[in-house]
Amino acid sequence: NMTREQAIALIKRIYDKYSRKTINMIRQQNIIAVSLFITAVLIFAAAGFLNREKQFNYKEHLQDTVFTVGKKEITLKEEIFYIMAVEEYVDGMAENYDSGNTSAIWNLHFSAGLSSNYLRDMAKDVASETCIYDYVMSEEAEKAGFSLSDEQIKNMKAEADGQFENLDGKTAEVSEWTEKEYEELMLRHELVREYAHKLAESADLSGCSDSPEKELSYDGDYYKNEIRKKYNVVINTELWDKIDVGSITIQK
Repeated sequence: NMTREQAIALIKRIYDKYSRKTINMIRQQNIIAVSLFITAVLIFAAAGFLNREKQFNYKEHLQDTVFTVGKKEITLKEEIFYIMAVEEYVDGMAENYDSGNTSAIWNLHFSAGLSSNYLRDMAKDVASETCIYDYVMSEEAEKAGFSLSDEQIKNMKAEADGQFENLDGKTAEVSEWTEKEYEELMLRHELVREYAHKLAESADLSGCSDSPEKELSYDGDYYKNEIRKKYNVVINTELWDKIDVGSITIQK
């Protein structure tokens, strides 16, 4: 059976999307290896999910703080950028999993003993942790005096503007991003990507067991133990618990 860590590693590939790397589609034979628990409970859970989604108005909470990293307050509007990435990636897998019901993949269950979890919850964890990662690492980059070159900024703005023009209708409606806001989200992500590359070459990772790229990723040991722990990270659970990843930015 696929472990929870392996499953998270699969979802983690969404991060490459905004690094302009190719995302390889996960094929159906890979998913067959996963143990599934599909019970009547899921039917009621799905019904409860749909009801909660109708009751919760995302637009009314866009300016609410969902995470705090140090002194930086991250709004739900900013976090939706990361939810969008997760939802797009998993939605891309859905056709291979069940082409007749692409929503079914969100109820996929990964069996790993006490760490067993549903894909929906795991994807939500990735959405929160990749967001927190970008804000922690962008703060680190600023402290180190690291910045993007004028050429990198120009190219990233052009890419961001192109993506913004082609945002899915539901994404644009839910997020209410302006073009400038979307540019800023993309620029921060690019800054972090470039800074992580630089750090991988200069940081002392001699005592680490994984590759520099892995150690400096959002779930890498070096990042978690040497960088993230320096920051007081607070999650607004009252708000975050109401967020149901799976159909916020994608049409169903």
